[in-house]
Amino acid sequence: MHPLDLVILVAYLATLSLFLLASFFPEARLWGLSGWFVFSLPVRLILFGLGLVPAGAMLWASSRADTGGRKSPSHGYAVMVIALALCAGALFYTLSGETHYLGDGYLQLGTLAGDHPLLKPRDYGTMWVHVWVKQLHGGGGEDAAGFSYRTISVVSGMLFVLISGLLARNLFARLRDRLLLVLGLCSAGYMLLFFGYVENYALFCLSVLLFVWVGVQAARGRISGWFILIPLALAIFFHAIGFVLVPAALYLLVTRTGPGTRLLAIGRWPVSRSVMASRSRIRRALISAAFSGVTIPSRSRPLRFM
Repeated sequence: MHPLDLVILVAYLATLSLFLLASFFPEARLWGLSGWFVFSLPVRLILFGLGLVPAGAMLWASSRADTGGRKSPSHGYAVMVIALALCAGALFYTLSGETHYLGDGYLQLGTLAGDHPLLKPRDYGTMWVHVWVKQLHGGGGEDAAGFSYRTISVVSGMLFVLISGLLARNLFARLRDRLLLVLGLCSAGYMLLFFGYVENYALFCLSVLLFVWVGVQAARGRISGWFILIPLALAIFFHAIGFVLVPAALYLLVTRTGPGTRLLAIGRWPVSRSVMASRSRIRRALISAAFSGVTIPSRSRPLRFM
């Protein structure tokens, strides 16, 4: 096993063990590590056992990794990602929240349950989809509203896992690296949105990941840079926060479309030419703009603007 892999594995197992040990000291101020104390001991042990699964997957992937960097079989990886998305969907549905005290859960349910729900400009697209799914249910009241939120939440989560696998395949050749990225993306706090969470961010979160995936494809020259406008429009449509992605989209359009490169060639845009020539730096800029907590290893120097 590579030394870096061993460090990651030890750190993961240590963190997992801390969650189990801290659950026996709920009165201590352990900054959330004792959160498992609400479960019975058998449930804690089951959670600990489930937590060992990624460690086992890492060991397995490391044992199969080829030091020459040979790509993993595409068909086998595709089956693995689809199976992971299906399992995640089952988990999202089974463990969906029955209470909605976080955020404005019950307020959102009450709003959607009305005959004429209020569609706010900031999340107009998300609420429009919720109303449409509610109508598919055929019922009314909070039952139909809860069905809409739960359905969109779970389906968005399954698609999030699937797109994570596609992004990992585009960025890395080795199976170990792909699995690490997928596990990293699918273990962050925003995954709570996919457990039947009554809020209006599930579709937005999915559109942000779609933005990253399309951006990586465009940065590598596999598709036109203009395609980045599709996930950008979706993100803004689902929630006004999507406007934070506009700078990254503009940067990609300037560096990966014909009109943009021509403008750069005549010096009308104050962007370093060295940045134009570096695809790895563009990928890092796109990913950092969307998920500030995800870092892709690279030997290139930091992205610089003149």
